[in-house]
Amino acid sequence: VIASLHGTPADEAVALTNRAACYSKLGDTAASEADCRRAVGLAPLYAKAYSRLCASLPAEHDDAAPAAAAAVALSLPQPPSAELRALYDAAAAAASTRSLGLPELSRLAIASTSAECTAALMRGAKLVVLRPGAYEYHQPMASFALVGLGSVELRSRSSSHSSHAVYASRGITAQLVNVALVGLLHNAAACVDDGTLRLIGCSVRDYEGAGVLAAGPSAQAYLVSCAFERCAKMAVEVREGASVEAYDCLVQGCKQGFNAYGGARSLVLKGCTILRCTNEGVFASGSVQNAHRTREERQGEYVPPPFLTVPNAVSLAAEAWGRERCCALSLSVTDCNISSNCSLGLSCDNGCQAEVRTSSFEWNDPYSVLVKGNSDVSIAACRFVFAGKSSTSWWAQKGGGSALKLAGVHVAINYGGDVQVVGCAFAGAEELAVE
Repeated sequence: VIASLHGTPADEAVALTNRAACYSKLGDTAASEADCRRAVGLAPLYAKAYSRLCASLPAEHDDAAPAAAAAVALSLPQPPSAELRALYDAAAAAASTRSLGLPELSRLAIASTSAECTAALMRGAKLVVLRPGAYEYHQPMASFALVGLGSVELRSRSSSHSSHAVYASRGITAQLVNVALVGLLHNAAACVDDGTLRLIGCSVRDYEGAGVLAAGPSAQAYLVSCAFERCAKMAVEVREGASVEAYDCLVQGCKQGFNAYGGARSLVLKGCTILRCTNEGVFASGSVQNAHRTREERQGEYVPPPFLTVPNAVSLAAEAWGRERCCALSLSVTDCNISSNCSLGLSCDNGCQAEVRTSSFEWNDPYSVLVKGNSDVSIAACRFVFAGKSSTSWWAQKGGGSALKLAGVHVAINYGGDVQVVGCAFAGAEELAVE
């Protein structure tokens, strides 16, 4: 009915927001939320739509804090109403490790240009709301948050020493909401190095480098409802003591999905969808190496299989870092869809400690899950679909393994590692379900 009024998008947004208020009075918060989200999409600078969206959500919802921040910022320089102040305070109090942290109201600002954003941060703002447009990243010396309204793009400054669109260095927390990230020189679009990075509703698409790099013993990254599509490298790289948690993220058409190796501490994936990667959907390699392989390397007798990619200097340094510290990698995969990846769905190697629960693996080539290298892996209540036909993956072809068949769980040379497969459903040849 509202769309048939043939008004402007702004008129429709006002009508939707008013109807949302009616739904809220009737106790139908789901309908109120839906109308507010439509209103925000039509008019991304309409403050009332954000305040009513926040009111329709639980305070702990991922979108509650950004909506409250947007509503307050768009009302500046006027102070927020008592109702909006209460919503803001509730969202701030409910913040968790995966949600946007809100500063004091006096530390909130709004910007339309890169210069305005930089000036606000230099004046001491902790959270800057960005109106639609393209911005250049200026690395602050303190923790900060950027919340995009509508279509917002954040690029690395060509004159900056950093080629990342955002960089969280030691002791800094960087929070970004609803921002498309673009880096330079094939480096990661977002990087956290012994700091904390929180990305909510952000995206990296059609990019020549990696999406996110987390490196350093104190590095932590929280990725919520982010999209990584068609990245020429991995979507997310984790190494040298870093930890990453990803919730409800989409990875599609990248060279590799999540890559945790070289001393990475932990990787948590919950509700993620990982599709059609050229290499592994998830590569999880600890830093525990068996004695036989260590002896071969020390004596110069080890010859890598022909299907392995030659590591670069950065990868070799990370591997050495992890082995010196004998880092254990913890992997948790829950409620994920890992499908149609061209060279393994999930690979666990070198002492990876993995729990895989209630996830779906379909049409991964050649195996949905590969376990080897003294890894302890527990797989429960998962679904596997595989064809049993010959593998066409580059991994199999380079290794001369044309006889490899698409299978469910494949346990290779795993030494003393323990593998448990419990309560799973397999659609495919029975002999290829677990081999």
